[in-house]
Amino acid sequence: MYIIHTILQLIGLTLIIKIVNYLEYIYRIIYNIIKLDKFLENKNLYIITNDFCKCNNYKFYNYTIFKFKCNLCRIKRIIDFDKEKQIYALLTNIKNKVKFIIHTHGGESELSNFLTYILSQNKIYVETYIPQIALSAGTFIALSSNIIYMNWYSAMGPIDTQLGYSESVDEDFEETFPVKFIKTIKNKENALSKLQSLQADSLHNDDLFILNKIFKTKKCNKIIENLLESNRSHSIRYGPKDLLTFGLNVKVGIPDDIQEIFDIFLTMYK
Repeated sequence: MYIIHTILQLIGLTLIIKIVNYLEYIYRIIYNIIKLDKFLENKNLYIITNDFCKCNNYKFYNYTIFKFKCNLCRIKRIIDFDKEKQIYALLTNIKNKVKFIIHTHGGESELSNFLTYILSQNKIYVETYIPQIALSAGTFIALSSNIIYMNWYSAMGPIDTQLGYSESVDEDFEETFPVKFIKTIKNKENALSKLQSLQADSLHNDDLFILNKIFKTKKCNKIIENLLESNRSHSIRYGPKDLLTFGLNVKVGIPDDIQEIFDIFLTMYK
């Protein structure tokens, strides 16, 4: 009986420890949400990212009966740049100056390009922090910045738009290539190849149009040469020293409070 009693005590103690740990985890999440939300509000700061939503819709047949918002979606100043509604919500609240933390491996180019263009066209002062990575579409957004703060190990990358390409509508597998390559395809025997080549040419011209609108000639030529029409792959990552030679106003060093809030965001992003 003593052994059984001891075992039951151990089981009870284990359950209590698990419950306490779970409650501590919930408290920490709520605390981080409140802290992150207040910090972004007080600093007039937005986190620009994508592919983070973990919201769940609970359905009965085809009807949504309950929607559970994930932790990051509860914070209005975390912006998914792939979503038009959120981009316009961001623009509605911007006045003469804004601060961004950008964190992304890339995404759709349409809205990111528009965000950069409209901010630059209206001469909004943009201060950007890149604690880790702002690749592809993230780099394009960063080009709207008057100043970019990075860690010594932070990275940006090429901004050449990527496009799915296939020579047959019947093919299930479609690979993605830079439009700067697709537009140069010489063997255009079928209508699909011709149309994809024309589309690629138009998308490339869109990129050129925006860059020529937001940069002066000398700087623009460097950006085009190194970030848009380079013979390097789309996956290369450039550090702060590279970006300085491209003509971008980059400063090495992320303020401690920005880094702290980014670290909190990162624990919730993964």
